Amino acid sequence: MLRGDNHFENDVLAAERILSAVPEIRDCAWSNRGFHQRAAKWIAEHAANTLHAQAVAEAGGGGRWGHHPTRARLDNWGLRGKAVWFAVPAPLAHARLVDVTGLRAYTFSADVTAARATDRLSSRQAARELQVMLDERGFGSGLVRDDQPARDLSILSVRRGLTVWCQGGVVSLTTPWGSSQQWNYADLVEAAEQTVRRYEELDLEQDLICTR
Repeated sequence: MLRGDNHFENDVLAAERILSAVPEIRDCAWSNRGFHQRAAKWIAEHAANTLHAQAVAEAGGGGRWGHHPTRARLDNWGLRGKAVWFAVPAPLAHARLVDVTGLRAYTFSADVTAARATDRLSSRQAARELQVMLDERGFGSGLVRDDQPARDLSILSVRRGLTVWCQGGVVSLTTPWGSSQQWNYADLVEAAEQTVRRYEELDLEQDLICTR
């Protein structure tokens, strides 16, 4: 709807249908983006106290917030830092959007068009996308990928004990602690972010062990 570089062709088609029914929604989208940019800038300027993120989330009424170790996405440097995030509930869908999309309310995974597009990805395509995202965060030299097309399975080894599995439209992340997380292919960006998080947490844990 606002264009950009990170979308699927189906997103464009869906946005055009929505705009034809509700032309004014583009202004709403710009306003929403502006709010998130201002809020993110404010949090960054006050990042020494993560309670600011909590305040923004709570101001939205029933919002969520959190923080975790991560790496920068710019210039493939893999610069380490902290991600502070917040999320506020989206309003009910516009009445005319129901006629176009069938959605009566937004959910935490409201990007239905992205879900439909990524449902058609093979495990190898999904793993390749994840590998590119992780390479942009400085993991390129340490990644090992094993594709098994006959089983629609791709395995991405990030480090000892930290492995990403892509199969049947689902991404699974397993850790040395025996825990696992899962996402569908529409959430590859989140899967990559959480993989970076787990990697950094492992490094922090090892640093603590070495200093004892």
